[in-house]
Amino acid sequence: MSGATLRRCILRVALALTVVPATGSALSGDGLPEIPGAKVVSFKQLSNFAYVPSGAEVTTPPQIPYPPDVLALQGQRVAVRGYLLPMDFDQKGIIAFFLMARPDQGCCFGSGLALNEWIDVRWKGKPLTKFNGTVPVTVIGTLDVKPDISGGAIGSLYHMEGVELREEDQ
Repeated sequence: MSGATLRRCILRVALALTVVPATGSALSGDGLPEIPGAKVVSFKQLSNFAYVPSGAEVTTPPQIPYPPDVLALQGQRVAVRGYLLPMDFDQKGIIAFFLMARPDQGCCFGSGLALNEWIDVRWKGKPLTKFNGTVPVTVIGTLDVKPDISGGAIGSLYHMEGVELREEDQ
């Protein structure tokens, strides 16, 4: 396992244990206004199925029980509201890669995030240099619905090439 892969795995575990204010159902994503040119998707929709990895080493993509409505989002331009957790910065301090996590995580006394409760986002939009991890944002981009295998484990179930970030849709 490379150093970068190990760092990503450690940061994903940290995300699952991160304390985020419990802000209630108003941030569930369901109330996000229509956004022209993008399908509004909630984490409730993306996580509406059970998937628990076996724990065995993974070398080929496993069969994930994605619901048909989630599979239909493959390659679509979507808008998702959640919390931004930077994972990688370039040499100028610009965020290049971040995780988008469901906005109603609650507190650290509950369970951590499941694999279907975050999206890996490669940022291709206007440079991001600052963020507030306690305020939900809306990210717009192209969704990829497929598992990522990294270091013999599933790293995530969703990926996005993010091109726009909005803070005003709260």
